[in-house]
Amino acid sequence: MTDERTALVTGGARGIGRSIAEHLADDGWNVVVTYNTGFEEAKELRRTHGVEIRQLDLADRSKSLAFARQILDEFSLDALVNNAGSSKKNNLRDFRLMHGIGPSR
Repeated sequence: MTDERTALVTGGARGIGRSIAEHLADDGWNVVVTYNTGFEEAKELRRTHGVEIRQLDLADRSKSLAFARQILDEFSLDALVNNAGSSKKNNLRDFRLMHGIGPSR
């Protein structure tokens, strides 16, 4: 039996996902990171921590399902960190109006 463990970190090129990927790699995990638009950040993470990187737009359901099949064929995963997200940048006033928070001036 091998002690190698493999984790998939979605949205792992930036922010919290990147920190998680770095910590897992530092702890000896094999890490596969997905990115959507952070190719340069993903390449840097590959260079500094030896992670595998894969481009993936999780908003595209058919591509996401194909990716899931492919990644499970390629790796035996021990952990999934489902960190990827998307957001539309709005100013605070628009956010408050959309969510009914605060005064509506």
